Amino acid sequence: MAPHPAPENEPRLLPPDQYLATLPRILVWATLLLTDRHDRVLMLRSVWDSGIWQMPGGAVDAADAADGPRAAAAREALEETGLVLAAGAPLLIVHQPPRPDWPAAVGLVFDGGTLHDDQVARIVLSKEHTGHRLLTLEQWRQTEDMPPTRLAQLELALAARRTGACGYQVLAPDHGPLVGAAQPLRPGLAGAPSPST
Repeated sequence: MAPHPAPENEPRLLPPDQYLATLPRILVWATLLLTDRHDRVLMLRSVWDSGIWQMPGGAVDAADAADGPRAAAAREALEETGLVLAAGAPLLIVHQPPRPDWPAAVGLVFDGGTLHDDQVARIVLSKEHTGHRLLTLEQWRQTEDMPPTRLAQLELALAARRTGACGYQVLAPDHGPLVGAAQPLRPGLAGAPSPST
């Protein structure tokens, strides 16, 4: 007996390739929040823009597909600082809407733990950065060339480390004004491994 035709209003499943073609392209990046024993936050100055300070990290690329953003954050931190570090608990999720010249992105900030003095002394920058600083949050607030969105990421990530509530930040399409709020992590996500030496 021939199968009955599907009703007109019944949803039809697309083949996987056609379904994937309907989805937006979204980039993913991952960084580490790193502090020293004086609670100073490590930031790197980008070679692409002398006015940009950023946490160690970068894009999740094809090589990271199997291991995910946590591994990508540790890999990028190694490339950018020369330090072998472990990515711990997620502290902040950042949503960047698309721009005419750039696709949407989702960023993840993981807890990289506290650096020992010998680790700070062993920092070796890659060609992607021209310098680094370790400053307290208040000192970063007084830094003129710290973008407001990046400062807000520091504030949210540090608050998440302190409270165990993951932060959530939404940037405007021009990456300007933002909203940020602390969202509770579900039990079991707050623990972060200590960075290796």
